[in-house]
Amino acid sequence: MPEAAHIDHASSPDAPAPTGPVVELRALRKRFGKQVVLDGIDLSIERGKTTVILGPSGSGKSVLLKCIVGLLRPDSGEVSFCGQRIDNLSESRYARIRRHIGFVFQLSALFDSMDVFENLAFPFREHTNLKETEIRRRVIRALRLVDLRDIEYKLPAQLSGGQQKRVAVARAIIQEPELVLYDEPTTGLDPVRAQGINALIRKLQRELGVTSIIVTHDLESARTVGDRVLLLYGGKFIADGTFQDVSTSTDPQVHAFFSGKAETRDSIEAEHHSHVLALSTAKLPSTATPVAQEPPIAEDAGEPAPSDPRTDAS
Repeated sequence: MPEAAHIDHASSPDAPAPTGPVVELRALRKRFGKQVVLDGIDLSIERGKTTVILGPSGSGKSVLLKCIVGLLRPDSGEVSFCGQRIDNLSESRYARIRRHIGFVFQLSALFDSMDVFENLAFPFREHTNLKETEIRRRVIRALRLVDLRDIEYKLPAQLSGGQQKRVAVARAIIQEPELVLYDEPTTGLDPVRAQGINALIRKLQRELGVTSIIVTHDLESARTVGDRVLLLYGGKFIADGTFQDVSTSTDPQVHAFFSGKAETRDSIEAEHHSHVLALSTAKLPSTATPVAQEPPIAEDAGEPAPSDPRTDAS
Protein backbone atom coordinates (compact mmCIF):
# COMPACT_ATOMS: atom_id res chain seq x y z
CA MET A 1 0.00 0.00 0.00
CA PRO A 2 1.44 3.43 -0.91
CA GLU A 3 2.30 5.82 1.90
CA ALA A 4 -0.64 8.11 2.55
CA ALA A 5 1.51 11.22 2.75
CA HIS A 6 2.90 10.83 -0.77
CA ILE A 7 0.35 10.74 -3.57
CA ASP A 8 1.17 8.87 -6.76
CA HIS A 9 -0.94 10.79 -9.26
CA ALA A 10 -0.02 8.51 -12.14
CA SER A 11 -0.94 5.15 -10.64
CA SER A 12 -3.88 5.76 -8.29
CA PRO A 13 -7.38 6.33 -9.72
CA ASP A 14 -8.37 7.99 -6.45
CA ALA A 15 -5.39 10.34 -6.31
CA PRO A 16 -6.22 14.02 -6.85
CA ALA A 17 -5.00 15.81 -9.94
CA PRO A 18 -2.04 18.15 -9.27
CA THR A 19 -3.51 21.18 -11.10
CA GLY A 20 -6.78 23.09 -11.41
CA PRO A 21 -9.35 23.93 -8.72
CA VAL A 22 -9.23 21.74 -5.63
CA VAL A 23 -13.01 21.80 -5.09
CA GLU A 24 -15.85 22.62 -7.45
CA LEU A 25 -19.51 22.70 -6.45
CA ARG A 26 -22.20 22.92 -9.11
CA ALA A 27 -25.86 23.70 -8.35
CA LEU A 28 -25.53 22.05 -4.93
CA ARG A 29 -28.80 21.60 -3.02
CA LYS A 30 -29.47 20.17 0.42
CA ARG A 31 -32.64 20.24 2.48
CA PHE A 32 -33.87 18.79 5.76
CA GLY A 33 -37.59 18.16 5.58
CA LYS A 34 -39.14 21.31 4.14
CA GLN A 35 -36.20 23.50 5.10
CA VAL A 36 -33.85 24.28 2.20
CA VAL A 37 -30.34 24.81 3.62
CA LEU A 38 -28.24 24.96 0.43
CA ASP A 39 -30.07 26.31 -2.60
CA GLY A 40 -28.10 25.82 -5.81
CA ILE A 41 -24.58 26.59 -4.57
CA ASP A 42 -21.83 27.13 -7.15
CA LEU A 43 -18.25 27.43 -5.89
CA SER A 44 -14.70 26.92 -7.18
CA ILE A 45 -11.82 26.74 -4.68
CA GLU A 46 -8.41 27.91 -5.89
CA ARG A 47 -5.39 25.79 -5.01
CA GLY A 48 -3.09 27.09 -2.27
CA LYS A 49 -5.54 29.73 -1.02
CA THR A 50 -7.59 30.09 2.16
CA THR A 51 -11.30 30.57 1.50
CA VAL A 52 -13.51 31.71 4.38
CA ILE A 53 -17.26 31.12 4.33
CA LEU A 54 -19.09 33.44 6.70
CA GLY A 55 -22.71 33.27 7.72
CA PRO A 56 -25.10 33.51 10.65
CA SER A 57 -25.57 30.52 12.94
CA GLY A 58 -27.74 28.00 11.14
CA SER A 59 -27.03 29.31 7.63
CA GLY A 60 -25.69 25.97 6.37
CA LYS A 61 -21.93 26.57 6.59
CA SER A 62 -21.13 23.28 8.31
CA VAL A 63 -23.58 21.42 6.08
CA LEU A 64 -21.60 22.69 3.09
CA LEU A 65 -18.34 21.31 4.50
CA LYS A 66 -19.93 17.95 5.23
CA CYS A 67 -21.26 17.72 1.68
CA ILE A 68 -17.70 18.26 0.42
CA VAL A 69 -16.18 15.56 2.63
CA GLY A 70 -19.08 13.14 2.16
CA LEU A 71 -20.43 13.07 5.71
CA LEU A 72 -23.64 14.31 4.09
CA ARG A 73 -24.69 13.69 0.50
CA PRO A 74 -26.34 16.53 -1.45
CA ASP A 75 -29.89 16.08 -2.71
CA SER A 76 -28.81 17.32 -6.14
CA GLY A 77 -25.87 19.00 -7.83
CA GLU A 78 -22.25 17.92 -8.09
CA VAL A 79 -19.16 17.92 -5.88
CA SER A 80 -15.78 17.58 -7.62
CA PHE A 81 -12.40 17.17 -5.92
CA CYS A 82 -9.27 17.87 -7.97
CA GLY A 83 -11.15 17.33 -11.22
CA GLN A 84 -12.98 14.14 -10.19
CA ARG A 85 -16.68 14.05 -9.39
CA ILE A 86 -17.04 12.47 -5.94
CA ASP A 87 -20.60 12.98 -4.67
CA ASN A 88 -21.76 9.89 -6.58
CA LEU A 89 -18.99 7.57 -5.34
CA SER A 90 -19.61 4.52 -3.20
CA GLU A 91 -18.69 4.88 0.47
CA SER A 92 -15.56 2.73 0.00
CA ARG A 93 -14.34 4.95 -2.86
CA TYR A 94 -15.21 8.11 -0.92
CA ALA A 95 -13.20 6.81 2.04
CA ARG A 96 -10.11 6.72 -0.17
CA ILE A 97 -10.76 10.29 -1.31
CA ARG A 98 -11.00 11.40 2.33
CA ARG A 99 -7.37 10.44 2.87
CA HIS A 100 -6.51 13.54 0.82
CA ILE A 101 -8.80 15.81 2.89
CA GLY A 102 -8.12 16.93 6.46
CA PHE A 103 -11.08 17.92 8.63
CA VAL A 104 -10.84 19.98 11.82
CA PHE A 105 -14.12 19.46 13.66
CA GLN A 106 -15.72 22.23 15.71
CA LEU A 107 -15.27 20.28 18.97
CA SER A 108 -11.90 18.83 17.87
CA ALA A 109 -13.37 15.26 18.09
CA LEU A 110 -10.18 13.74 19.46
CA PHE A 111 -10.33 10.11 20.56
CA ASP A 112 -10.67 10.55 24.31
CA SER A 113 -9.32 7.08 25.15
CA MET A 114 -6.08 7.65 23.19
CA ASP A 115 -3.14 9.86 24.04
CA VAL A 116 -2.04 12.55 21.63
CA PHE A 117 0.51 10.30 19.94
CA GLU A 118 -2.07 7.60 19.20
CA ASN A 119 -4.61 10.17 17.98
CA LEU A 120 -2.12 11.32 15.36
CA ALA A 121 -0.78 7.86 14.57
CA PHE A 122 -4.26 6.41 14.03
CA PRO A 123 -4.60 7.09 10.25
CA PHE A 124 -1.19 5.57 9.57
CA ARG A 125 -1.99 2.44 11.56
CA GLU A 126 -5.34 2.10 9.78
CA HIS A 127 -4.32 2.85 6.20
CA THR A 128 -0.57 2.27 5.77
CA ASN A 129 2.18 -0.21 6.51
CA LEU A 130 4.61 2.42 7.78
CA LYS A 131 7.19 1.33 10.31
CA GLU A 132 6.84 2.59 13.87
CA THR A 133 9.94 4.76 13.57
CA GLU A 134 8.47 6.55 10.54
CA ILE A 135 5.08 6.99 12.22
CA ARG A 136 6.81 8.55 15.21
CA ARG A 137 8.82 10.89 12.98
CA ARG A 138 5.67 12.12 11.26
CA VAL A 139 3.74 12.54 14.51
CA ILE A 140 6.52 14.63 16.04
CA ARG A 141 6.85 16.71 12.86
CA ALA A 142 3.09 17.42 12.81
CA LEU A 143 3.16 18.50 16.45
CA ARG A 144 6.12 20.79 15.78
CA LEU A 145 4.25 22.37 12.87
CA VAL A 146 1.42 23.34 15.23
CA ASP A 147 3.90 24.55 17.88
CA LEU A 148 3.34 21.76 20.42
CA ARG A 149 6.06 19.93 22.31
CA ASP A 150 6.23 17.30 25.04
CA ILE A 151 2.53 16.43 25.03
CA GLU A 152 2.61 13.20 23.03
CA TYR A 153 1.59 10.99 25.95
CA LYS A 154 -1.08 13.20 27.46
CA LEU A 155 -4.76 12.39 27.08
CA PRO A 156 -6.98 15.02 25.42
CA ALA A 157 -8.70 15.76 28.75
CA GLN A 158 -5.32 16.87 30.14
CA LEU A 159 -4.99 19.59 27.48
CA SER A 160 -6.37 23.11 27.34
CA GLY A 161 -8.95 23.99 24.71
CA GLY A 162 -6.31 25.68 22.58
CA GLN A 163 -4.01 22.67 22.79
CA GLN A 164 -6.85 20.33 21.82
CA LYS A 165 -7.56 22.47 18.77
CA ARG A 166 -3.88 22.42 17.75
CA VAL A 167 -3.78 18.62 18.09
CA ALA A 168 -6.88 18.43 15.89
CA VAL A 169 -5.11 20.58 13.29
CA ALA A 170 -2.01 18.38 13.51
CA ARG A 171 -4.17 15.30 12.89
CA ALA A 172 -5.77 17.01 9.89
CA ILE A 173 -2.43 17.82 8.22
CA ILE A 174 -0.38 14.76 9.19
CA GLN A 175 -1.07 12.93 5.90
CA GLU A 176 -0.19 16.04 3.88
CA PRO A 177 -3.68 16.45 2.39
CA GLU A 178 -4.59 18.45 -0.68
CA LEU A 179 -7.34 20.22 1.28
CA VAL A 180 -8.03 21.08 4.92
CA LEU A 181 -11.56 21.92 6.08
CA TYR A 182 -12.03 23.89 9.31
CA ASP A 183 -15.42 23.95 11.03
CA GLU A 184 -15.54 27.02 13.33
CA PRO A 185 -11.86 26.69 14.37
CA THR A 186 -11.94 29.50 16.94
CA THR A 187 -15.28 28.67 18.60
CA GLY A 188 -14.97 28.22 22.36
CA LEU A 189 -11.52 29.80 22.56
CA ASP A 190 -10.62 33.00 24.34
CA PRO A 191 -9.36 35.87 22.13
CA VAL A 192 -5.68 35.11 22.74
CA ARG A 193 -5.97 31.44 21.80
CA ALA A 194 -8.25 32.29 18.88
CA GLN A 195 -5.53 34.63 17.59
CA GLY A 196 -3.05 31.78 17.93
CA ILE A 197 -5.19 29.46 15.82
CA ASN A 198 -5.59 32.14 13.14
CA ALA A 199 -1.81 32.62 13.05
CA LEU A 200 -1.35 28.86 12.82
CA ILE A 201 -3.66 28.59 9.81
CA ARG A 202 -1.66 31.29 8.02
CA LYS A 203 1.60 29.60 8.94
CA LEU A 204 0.45 26.26 7.48
CA GLN A 205 -0.62 27.94 4.26
CA ARG A 206 2.74 29.70 4.01
CA GLU A 207 4.94 26.70 4.90
CA LEU A 208 2.94 23.83 3.35
CA GLY A 209 1.04 25.59 0.58
CA VAL A 210 -2.13 23.92 1.84
CA THR A 211 -5.56 24.78 0.44
CA SER A 212 -8.08 25.55 3.19
CA ILE A 213 -11.81 26.18 3.51
CA ILE A 214 -12.90 27.72 6.80
CA VAL A 215 -16.48 28.18 7.92
CA THR A 216 -16.97 30.65 10.74
CA HIS A 217 -19.02 33.55 12.03
CA ASP A 218 -15.85 35.06 13.56
CA LEU A 219 -15.17 38.27 11.64
CA GLU A 220 -11.69 38.73 13.07
CA SER A 221 -10.74 35.23 11.94
CA ALA A 222 -12.08 35.93 8.45
CA ARG A 223 -10.16 39.20 8.26
CA THR A 224 -6.94 37.58 9.46
CA VAL A 225 -6.78 34.37 7.41
CA GLY A 226 -9.05 34.78 4.38
CA ASP A 227 -7.63 35.29 0.90
CA ARG A 228 -11.24 35.13 -0.27
CA VAL A 229 -14.38 35.65 1.81
CA LEU A 230 -17.93 34.59 0.94
CA LEU A 231 -21.15 35.22 2.87
CA LEU A 232 -23.73 32.41 2.92
CA TYR A 233 -27.26 33.57 3.64
CA GLY A 234 -30.63 32.05 2.81
CA GLY A 235 -28.99 29.06 1.15
CA LYS A 236 -27.02 31.17 -1.34
CA PHE A 237 -23.79 33.15 -1.48
CA ILE A 238 -24.73 36.83 -1.37
CA ALA A 239 -21.19 38.27 -1.27
CA ASP A 240 -17.80 37.17 -2.62
CA GLY A 241 -14.45 38.96 -2.58
CA THR A 242 -11.71 40.08 -0.24
CA PHE A 243 -12.65 40.80 3.38
CA GLN A 244 -12.42 44.51 2.60
CA ASP A 245 -14.76 44.13 -0.39
CA VAL A 246 -17.35 42.10 1.48
CA SER A 247 -17.27 43.99 4.79
CA THR A 248 -17.86 47.34 3.06
CA SER A 249 -20.66 46.10 0.78
CA THR A 250 -23.76 48.27 0.60
CA ASP A 251 -26.05 45.27 0.04
CA PRO A 252 -28.62 45.43 2.89
CA GLN A 253 -28.29 41.76 3.90
CA VAL A 254 -24.49 41.86 3.81
CA HIS A 255 -24.47 45.10 5.80
CA ALA A 256 -26.86 43.56 8.34
CA PHE A 257 -24.48 40.66 8.93
CA PHE A 258 -21.42 42.84 9.41
CA SER A 259 -23.31 45.23 11.67
CA GLY A 260 -24.36 42.32 13.89
CA LYS A 261 -28.07 42.30 12.98
CA ALA A 262 -28.17 39.18 10.82
CA GLU A 263 -27.80 36.82 13.76
CA THR A 264 -31.22 37.80 15.07
CA ARG A 265 -33.35 37.36 11.94
CA ASP A 266 -34.22 34.71 9.37
CA SER A 267 -31.83 32.22 11.00
CA ILE A 268 -32.08 28.71 9.57
CA GLU A 269 -32.61 26.12 12.29
CA ALA A 270 -31.83 23.08 10.15
CA GLU A 271 -28.07 23.19 10.71
CA HIS A 272 -28.44 22.24 14.39
CA HIS A 273 -30.29 19.08 13.38
CA SER A 274 -27.82 18.43 10.58
CA HIS A 275 -24.95 18.29 13.08
CA VAL A 276 -26.67 15.38 14.82
CA LEU A 277 -27.43 13.69 11.52
CA ALA A 278 -23.91 14.24 10.19
CA LEU A 279 -22.30 12.75 13.28
CA SER A 280 -24.61 9.73 13.10
CA THR A 281 -23.63 9.10 9.48
CA ALA A 282 -19.90 9.83 9.82
CA LYS A 283 -17.70 6.77 9.36
CA LEU A 284 -15.65 7.27 12.51
CA PRO A 285 -14.50 4.70 15.09
CA SER A 286 -16.81 4.27 18.07
CA THR A 287 -14.11 5.73 20.33
CA ALA A 288 -14.17 9.07 18.49
CA THR A 289 -16.17 10.96 21.09
CA PRO A 290 -15.69 14.72 21.37
CA VAL A 291 -13.75 15.82 24.43
CA ALA A 292 -15.39 18.36 26.70
CA GLN A 293 -13.61 21.70 26.80
CA GLU A 294 -11.73 22.24 30.05
CA PRO A 295 -11.41 25.65 31.72
CA PRO A 296 -8.59 27.63 30.08
CA ILE A 297 -5.10 26.92 31.39
CA ALA A 298 -1.77 28.28 30.29
CA GLU A 299 -0.67 26.65 27.05
CA ASP A 300 2.72 25.78 28.48
CA ALA A 301 1.45 24.84 31.93
CA GLY A 302 1.15 21.38 33.38
CA GLU A 303 3.33 18.54 34.55
CA PRO A 304 6.43 17.51 32.61
CA ALA A 305 5.60 15.15 29.76
CA PRO A 306 5.71 11.47 30.77
CA SER A 307 8.63 9.55 29.35
CA ASP A 308 8.00 7.42 26.31
CA PRO A 309 7.14 3.91 27.56
CA ARG A 310 8.32 2.52 24.25
CA THR A 311 11.89 3.71 24.87
CA ASP A 312 12.22 3.12 28.63
CA ALA A 313 13.09 -0.53 28.18
CA SER A 314 16.19 0.22 26.14
